[in-house]
Amino acid sequence: MDSYRFNTLQNKSVFIHQMKSCNLATRTLDEGGIDESSGSNYSEYVAMLSGNDDLLEKAKLEKKQVVLESEKQAFQRSKGNARGKLKEFTEEIEKNNTFIERFTKDLEYLNRKAPKDSETGLRPNPLKLDGVVSDDIEILGNKLSVINEKARTENDHMKIGTLFDFRILVRTEKQWDGGLEFLQNKFMIEGLDGLKYTYNNGNIAKDPKLAVANFINALERIPDMIAKRREKNAEMEKNLPVLQEIVSATWPKEDELRRLNEEILSLNRQIQLTIQPKKQEENTNDNELVIGSNEIAARHVPSLKVIVPHTELKKIS
Repeated sequence: MDSYRFNTLQNKSVFIHQMKSCNLATRTLDEGGIDESSGSNYSEYVAMLSGNDDLLEKAKLEKKQVVLESEKQAFQRSKGNARGKLKEFTEEIEKNNTFIERFTKDLEYLNRKAPKDSETGLRPNPLKLDGVVSDDIEILGNKLSVINEKARTENDHMKIGTLFDFRILVRTEKQWDGGLEFLQNKFMIEGLDGLKYTYNNGNIAKDPKLAVANFINALERIPDMIAKRREKNAEMEKNLPVLQEIVSATWPKEDELRRLNEEILSLNRQIQLTIQPKKQEENTNDNELVIGSNEIAARHVPSLKVIVPHTELKKIS
């Protein structure tokens, strides 16, 4: 008990030093064995004071059992997280591959329909707007400016022209600035498979030349979009083998925990066997009825065992 008190004071002293120094490494908690640095837990002290070696051994085994169970739970959590991450990566890779196929389809069509000029590196830009018969850049740019100012599509897509076989669309979106709501039109070009590409976040430029080039510039972003999806897939694919290994792994200490549980059960049976004879002896003593010269002390009446002193037998006879 003195050792217990000194250990408690030592832990308090180290804890105070830990708080003053703001250093977590100063003090650690050890739920393991009995020694001069970590002391014992309450179960072990009760077992030691009882004088029953089986109880002490049981307390030690149960402490190991708690540690192993905690390790197993941590392993299962890690395995569950890995399983979820593996599913997430697999689905994301499949999704990216689908987008890459659709991007590639639009890019291949664009390269066939409007290959880049070998000298300038530019593509033709035969933009056509509904209701406009001219291909003059100024006229087309002014028409886009009017659409940007007046179009209201109620958050739906409205076709306003074509570029090759791609549709030119505009959509009115709600925006907020300083808590105030306002409407803003976003311009985009729709691919053969329904994908929508934007340039400058869908905002149309005021300059006619830049406004007319908005949609061909949006299509020029396709190679970069394909490259980014492939890069993401490559990063996720690096982690797949590790995640698969974690998911398929089994906890290496399962047999050790099973043996420990069996030992604890065996000790429990052994402890019960040592307790039962003591209980029977106590019950036997409780059932005795003592007859004295002046008083009768009955501790347990239902089943009586009468002990009569020799001197009293003479009186009775």
